[in-house]
Amino acid sequence: MTNNRTLWKAAQILVFVAMTTLCASNIAQAQTVQERIDAAVQREMTAQNVPGMAVAIVKNGTIIFSKGYGLADRERNIPMTPATRFQIASTSKVITAVAVMQLVEEGRIALADDINKFLPFSVRNPMFADRPITVEMVLAHTSSINDGPTLFDFVVTGDSPISLADFISRSVQTSGNLYDQAVTFATKAPGAEFKYTNMNTALLGYIVERVAGKPFNVQCNERIFTPLCMNNSRWFLSELDSSNVARPYRKSGMTLTPRPHTGFPDYPDGQLRSTVLDLSKFLWAFVNGGVPFASARMLRSETIPLMTRVRFAGSEMGLHLYSDELDGTTTWGHAGSLDDAGSELQFSVSDSIGVSILANTSVGISSLRNALMRLARELPANPRNPVQCILATSVRSQASIDAASIEVSPNPASDALRVKCAAKNVSVRLVDVLGNIIFQQENVSSPLQISLAGLVSGSYYLVVSREGSVVATKYVVKM
Repeated sequence: MTNNRTLWKAAQILVFVAMTTLCASNIAQAQTVQERIDAAVQREMTAQNVPGMAVAIVKNGTIIFSKGYGLADRERNIPMTPATRFQIASTSKVITAVAVMQLVEEGRIALADDINKFLPFSVRNPMFADRPITVEMVLAHTSSINDGPTLFDFVVTGDSPISLADFISRSVQTSGNLYDQAVTFATKAPGAEFKYTNMNTALLGYIVERVAGKPFNVQCNERIFTPLCMNNSRWFLSELDSSNVARPYRKSGMTLTPRPHTGFPDYPDGQLRSTVLDLSKFLWAFVNGGVPFASARMLRSETIPLMTRVRFAGSEMGLHLYSDELDGTTTWGHAGSLDDAGSELQFSVSDSIGVSILANTSVGISSLRNALMRLARELPANPRNPVQCILATSVRSQASIDAASIEVSPNPASDALRVKCAAKNVSVRLVDVLGNIIFQQENVSSPLQISLAGLVSGSYYLVVSREGSVVATKYVVKM
């Protein structure tokens, strides 16, 4: 006759076997989901001829998936990783919106304020001169401020030498010399029509700059990137080691052409370089009531609903965030696209999930984004990999930026340009406004003279690099 001790041991064995089988089943299921993520990404990359892509998924305060695919630089055979930086294009606009809303929380800006309250000049739609344009209108893309036909003509190799303040003042005033070029106004009154534009965001960046009393990029460094430990996110190439920024590629059919790293004066609308891991912290802050991890806060919890409420019927736009529906669940986020970059950020508060996708060429990835949001529901949280502050960083200090400064004389110049670099053993290039190289010399360690004879009159840019990283850019005028 079997005694109670034997029955108890048999029961323990059965429970152990059942538990082991269940755990093995869960692990197998998790592996299956990860393989399906791999397959979905690789399908999209093949279909759209994408050289490289990085993906990260955050859920319940943990990074449940992060991976790089393909190459960050095909010519140098550098593999993509989750720590690779990309230019994130218009996804940058959400960071700018957060910078505005932080000042709203402090009472320094009100959504109903006329933007002229914060500007040293007046901005009005000339067809509706009596109608104020409010901060909320600009955030909701109903301001009547439109992009001009030549806005993208100001893209240059390296960081733009034109300041945000100078560009805005010359563009949005009807008396500015870039009015009707970089900016136009709609024929409908402010608040009467939704139209997504880049200049709305650029103007918001300048308003932040005016209210905060410091450059927009510095305000973001101090109030967003440093507190959230987004240590690999910066607006300017001069603030980064650009050797770890994915090489951008322009597509023509199945041909991929490598492009230089570029910049533009309206940078708050699309110039940020970041990683999927940094953006996971940013996304989790939205999902988690403004808090990415203990002892850090991006926004107050009550600010998130303000940003995630559609402001104009039929637009699907909150405050610089787009709404979408996924299987009956409302999600929020933003996409970005340039000729040589693509990005998607999306989060669901109800699912406690956020997805970031970055690519180093133009790509439409909303279907991939939705597929990953669905697959994320099947993956468990990963307590071993929480969203947390990791202090390692490769951004440049202000001292190193100052050390890379350059002097050019005379400027404007006619026959020759004299160049003096604070740094030694750097590469110097003179490029035209399209980034075409006019002159290049490596290992410059002493004053350099560049002949301008034969160049047509106009604008050029002097670009200084060290070890592949752009460290300084200077605007040059040829008379």
